[in-house]
Amino acid sequence: TKAGSLNAKPVYLFMLAMKKPSKSAFESAIDATKEASTLHLEAMVKEKYGLYLQQQNEDKLANDCLASSYFSYYDWGAHSKALRMTQEYPFLAKASRIKAKSLFSASSNTETSSQSQSAEKSVASSTRRVSYVYNSTFRSKSKKEVKEKS
Repeated sequence: TKAGSLNAKPVYLFMLAMKKPSKSAFESAIDATKEASTLHLEAMVKEKYGLYLQQQNEDKLANDCLASSYFSYYDWGAHSKALRMTQEYPFLAKASRIKAKSLFSASSNTETSSQSQSAEKSVASSTRRVSYVYNSTFRSKSKKEVKEKS
């Protein structure tokens, strides 16, 4: 925008969606967050949208939305929030990133179906899990890989 913050539109649309929840309001807010490249806000909107969908008894779409929110939080670096979500919603432990991504990327997705199929195969064949550990004493962050048994 010419005279305001670039983040104003997605924040405003998110506030509207919270005030008067509807599918179109949340989807507009999600589109605006993608356009403004505000991953943290996108994660929050998707989470609230998922909770709204649960109230509307649309459990499958709600779960997909919450999974997409989980991966957005994780990609943003909010690993504690992502961990808390897996504790609140156990289905997230088996959630598919490809499926979660496709939920909100119909208009902006540039992947072809063959690319997404090959990515899905590589995700399925992966048997390791990565977690991050923060040591507050030494103020250091380390990556810990855990191999899962198949």
